[in-house]
Amino acid sequence: MRPPTFTEEEQALIDAAPGFFATDDGTATPWSQRGFEIGRGWHPIVREMAIAIAEVAPGARCTQVKEKFGALRVYTWADPLTTTEVRDAIRAAIDAAEARSLQTCERCGNLGQLIQNETWWRVRCPLHRDARARG
Repeated sequence: MRPPTFTEEEQALIDAAPGFFATDDGTATPWSQRGFEIGRGWHPIVREMAIAIAEVAPGARCTQVKEKFGALRVYTWADPLTTTEVRDAIRAAIDAAEARSLQTCERCGNLGQLIQNETWWRVRCPLHRDARARG
């Protein structure tokens, strides 16, 4: 599988915390193979979270960023010798980002709410309520 290509917006996220989004070690992860699996409305949330994690755990790496059951999900790797305090700080940053995503339209970033139909869950603002696609 080829590495993902990134939009300018996605590259700006990577540039905000390049160590966190590094893929240069050759490890195949969902992140290194598929990139961001979220709509651009959540990019500011991910950016803020990535910067916070990079500040407390410079060696932590992103392994996946996606939407699941309508919410942001972020998976990371940290050195096994990382202290409990640092692991707690990483978890707190991820938890805060995931909580914010449940109130943020994945498409545009405006205030939204979790909606569901028979087959999918998404957070949408009134403007994008009927839009299923990411973007």
